[in-house]
Amino acid sequence: MTRKELEQKAEALRTLNKEKNKCKKEFSVYKKLLEKAGGISAEEQAQLDKIEATIAKVEEVIAIKRQKILQISTDLKSLKRKKEDDPIERQIDYQLSISLETFITIKYWRLDQPNEAPVILPKVELENETDFPIVSIPSNTKVEVYTWAKAIFIDANLLTSNDEEVLQKDFSATIHIDKKGKFSLLDSNETVTINNHEKLKGYDITLGIKYISGGASIRLQANGLAKGKTLEESYKNWDSKDKKTAFVMTDQVLKSIAPTLVLQPEKYIAPAPISKKLIFESENQAILSCDQLRTLQDWWKGLKDDLKNKVKNREAYIEVIGYTTTTGNDLYNYNLAGDRAFDVGRLLAGMIGITLEGKSIADIRPISEGENTDNPNRYVKILIVIK
Repeated sequence: MTRKELEQKAEALRTLNKEKNKCKKEFSVYKKLLEKAGGISAEEQAQLDKIEATIAKVEEVIAIKRQKILQISTDLKSLKRKKEDDPIERQIDYQLSISLETFITIKYWRLDQPNEAPVILPKVELENETDFPIVSIPSNTKVEVYTWAKAIFIDANLLTSNDEEVLQKDFSATIHIDKKGKFSLLDSNETVTINNHEKLKGYDITLGIKYISGGASIRLQANGLAKGKTLEESYKNWDSKDKKTAFVMTDQVLKSIAPTLVLQPEKYIAPAPISKKLIFESENQAILSCDQLRTLQDWWKGLKDDLKNKVKNREAYIEVIGYTTTTGNDLYNYNLAGDRAFDVGRLLAGMIGITLEGKSIADIRPISEGENTDNPNRYVKILIVIK
């Protein structure tokens, strides 16, 4: 095997190792997100175990191949040194490169379902300025987007060392989407973690991520630049004279790329109204009996707290619709239906709450429908309509 072929194999091994490390880190982040989202199911754990086992096998293969390449490299160097006219090369100690991960994690919470766990969407990858993926998000939600950028230390002797993260910047933004699909930034957070100050000496490292709101789009603009210190490599020519070259290493990544993630708000659809019927016992009755009042009280108490809070905060309103049978004239029936609706509305207002000024906390709307020829009953229908 020639030196060139060995270098090609080493380069392939480095690429494989970098991809393995990348998958391993993404696996760790995804596992933490699942744990934060309410635990990991047995099926998800089985899949995670399978992925973890695959990563372990890849690491074993890399270790074996690294050992083989190292042995071949040692043998080649031994043969090379036997030739008087071959140069003796000294490898550069190390170099630094930037890896900007443009993977974006998105999760959202439905504001009308505060007790529900967040929905975690598949991870989105943005690679260049032509990327404009559209992700549909329900309106009336709180959305969190998260991404990160890293500076990676790479040992020049790729056969004996793994890559090492020396600097990481995490970025997250929390956005509110109202019922009309309008965006507003609630919060953004940026943290920088330095894992090895010593290896950063002599380098000027810049990592940038920022959130830009533009209508219904989220732009995460990522850029990175690493300027290295002067490094030397030396070798001996056939005439045994030393020759040295010096250079400054610069690694620039994603200089002007500004990929855009577009969050597309879905139209808000209010939940179906909650309904209840109360049957009046006699033909001309306009006020609920004690038994009917207890039925009304039990119905209100049995509603979910979240729905009752919406009524109290006027995020929902109550329609109380009064009906009569066809007995009697139209005007009498219309007034009787209105009296029934007003009485039930008055009782509901007392159950829900009254302000110091004597007004109902809730938005209660009594309505008279008068005669109902399709369903000739003496009843009042109560509708709770969520806005």
